[in-house]
Amino acid sequence: GKAFWAKALGATITGNTYELTSVTGGTDNAEGIHVGDGGSFDWYNNITGNVGSVTTTDSQTHVVLGGTLSVISGNIFNSGKYGVVPSQASIAEFGSGFNVNITGNRFYVIGTTAIIAVNGFIITGNYIAWMPSGSTAAIELGDDRTMKSGNSHTNITGNLIHTNNTGVIGVKANEIEKTCDGGSKQYQACTTDDTNASTGCPGATCTGCCDTNTVGISGIQIVGNHFLWNFADAGNAIDLSQGLSSASGDLYNWVIAGN
Repeated sequence: GKAFWAKALGATITGNTYELTSVTGGTDNAEGIHVGDGGSFDWYNNITGNVGSVTTTDSQTHVVLGGTLSVISGNIFNSGKYGVVPSQASIAEFGSGFNVNITGNRFYVIGTTAIIAVNGFIITGNYIAWMPSGSTAAIELGDDRTMKSGNSHTNITGNLIHTNNTGVIGVKANEIEKTCDGGSKQYQACTTDDTNASTGCPGATCTGCCDTNTVGISGIQIVGNHFLWNFADAGNAIDLSQGLSSASGDLYNWVIAGN
């Protein structure tokens, strides 16, 4: 379920408190705030001054992005699996979860990743702390879940990122392999350039339907962040190793300075 759902042009969700709890007998996958539904006018939503908490180990997410040009500022997000991520609910929603400002929020004890960033994210002045054991990263560049996307023109500036647990990465560039450019598996991984239901792109126009991630992870600025790593076995503050895989798109036009 969803605590709040913004499905309009210029909707504002502000000053609310929500708690996501487990459901007896199964995993809930609940959402605190869902933005948009992949429609043409799910733009300019403002998510500000909310407080969300999770009291379960289920796959709860605080903000799910199914619309573009949102501003997420001044919120407190405590626990859960994800903080702010693009929607995986539909092809239309996944294709709309970009160009987002994430500013001045506090993320505490997020179980997997605080922010998964795709194209056009501005991530500035956030406090991302106490990433627990088993977390992947505070910020992932590129979405490598079921529907996949590279990342272009993202700015990560002036954040305080902290962990005291084994293997947790600060900013991680993901490996984004070939994906379908159309059909029922658009944005999903493929290995053959055809309409094969298992390995290709059913419903797409092939050949040329199973494409390398041409965006890669590009045009990234990571500037002036403070990485507080007070555990010897924590992961790298900035890790590009997955994004440099031969199966992934290229990494280019990066600025890493003053961290």
